[in-house]
Amino acid sequence: MAGGTITLGAQLWDLCRTACFPLDWRKIQALRDYPAALDLYAFLTHRLDKLQTDGAPEVALNYDQLHAQLGSHYATDEAGRLTPRGKKDFGHNLRRALRRVQLLWPALDVATPRGRFVVRSTGPDVPHR
Repeated sequence: MAGGTITLGAQLWDLCRTACFPLDWRKIQALRDYPAALDLYAFLTHRLDKLQTDGAPEVALNYDQLHAQLGSHYATDEAGRLTPRGKKDFGHNLRRALRRVQLLWPALDVATPRGRFVVRSTGPDVPHR
């Protein structure tokens, strides 16, 4: 459709302006062949930016919460929660993706106690300007 226009409302513009966070293009390029690691990098960058804004020291997320953000093809029950097998597969793939991200982002402080990710506030990967 040539010549068309799109008008964005003030609410959408404000959301884009206030909820954006910077990503490191070099890391995106390094992770481009690893979709789970790329998704995890973007998710962790967003969460760390939010932790810094909120002044919280850490956030703990269980696999069902992470699955809602990052997973789509793992076995779930009728309520949308991961089945035991789905949780095992998701956790394995998520920890593998985390190792790739940590190679590129050594300052990242994430612990993986059984069935959870504990993300400690280290600030975002790329500071805001």
